[in-house]
Amino acid sequence: MAAGATLVGGAGFSITHGFHTISHGENLSDLTLSYLVLAVSFVIEAVSWRKAMPQVRAEAGRLGVSRRAYVARTSDTALKAVLFEDSAALAGLVAAKIDFRDEASAAGLEIACDEVDRRLRERYPGIVQVFLDPTPTRADRRGE
Repeated sequence: MAAGATLVGGAGFSITHGFHTISHGENLSDLTLSYLVLAVSFVIEAVSWRKAMPQVRAEAGRLGVSRRAYVARTSDTALKAVLFEDSAALAGLVAAKIDFRDEASAAGLEIACDEVDRRLRERYPGIVQVFLDPTPTRADRRGE
């Protein structure tokens, strides 16, 4: 009941604030505190996620199944909730962190997006799609 009320209250506030900002505009000030909050949130979510993953690995290994199969089949709803919520939160915080300078050129943005995509895929081979797709062709990067 409390979680539902929190969700409804938060959603109502967000929608109201969004309409107000769209209709009246908003001036951005120093964003240091905002980035600090994002960084702290990321660390807290990452710690929680890292505590859930060893349990998934150990149980999957004990049962001789992949981690994905274990998560799909386990009846441990608390583990699933922590794993999925933390994964979604981390993905959202990573997306929230990406901010380009207003004066950045289109070519610069394309190169930055291409680099983000490449690094994420190298570090986490399970990533199938990175939702930053204004990437230049290889010929553009070589200057041809």
